[in-house]
Amino acid sequence: MHAIADPQLRVRLIATRQSGHAEIYTLLCSGNPVTWSITGEPTTFKSVPDPLPDATFVLDTKSGAQWRADRAKLAASFKGEIPTATGGKPEVRCVLLSVGAKGARVFASINGEKVAKVDWGHKHGIALSAQVVERMG
Repeated sequence: MHAIADPQLRVRLIATRQSGHAEIYTLLCSGNPVTWSITGEPTTFKSVPDPLPDATFVLDTKSGAQWRADRAKLAASFKGEIPTATGGKPEVRCVLLSVGAKGARVFASINGEKVAKVDWGHKHGIALSAQVVERMG
């Protein structure tokens, strides 16, 4: 991918397979009572092979803090806003970090351009876990 495919804030489901093939499904809610459905075809991309459990993170580009699925983010997704930077271009506000046994990949705005890649040697074995460490105070 070479651009932000869908910069709109939305609820998304990210599925990464052992092969490194990943899919992003966009969920929409509608009706009363509310029902959730998947809209359109999933966005597919090549992520990291052998992804580690619980090692896919969405990080804020300014603070580095992890974006969590919370009430505020859900409310913002219902407004249908597209964050824009100066000049009217979509703004990259987060990155997707996916860590695997032998490396990691970073993508702009979850479904955008690959911005970083690292592969580590296995001289000392493969990675078993990963976590985001935030600064205290």
